[in-house]
Amino acid sequence: MWYAANRGDVSCVKLLLDAGADVNLADRKQTTRMLAAVRLGDAYIPSHNLPRTTQQTKKNHCQHQEHVHCVRLLLEAGANVNQSENTGQTSLWYPARRNDTDCVELLLMPILHIGVYHSGLH
Repeated sequence: MWYAANRGDVSCVKLLLDAGADVNLADRKQTTRMLAAVRLGDAYIPSHNLPRTTQQTKKNHCQHQEHVHCVRLLLEAGANVNQSENTGQTSLWYPARRNDTDCVELLLMPILHIGVYHSGLH
């Protein structure tokens, strides 16, 4: 599931969750599925310093939305947003660093005890 979360593969993440995959399982570096989803979503955030065509911008937006959907699925399955990697970063650190407000808002909901479905972000 790390690979699917990393790639923003919503259908694969959903299939694996439905099959009972452990949402909080971590690898030897303590990277969980949630950390894979938020950390490697960095590649899909367009840089405002580089010229982009409309096609590239639309593609980046679609890929980013798939990562946000993966984050939502993992949260709904009970992913621990406070678990940190060996480096000390948590799931919130990566999207906060790149100013990804969609992911930051989703990740703060369990901490603030707000249901994902009640947020208006679904």
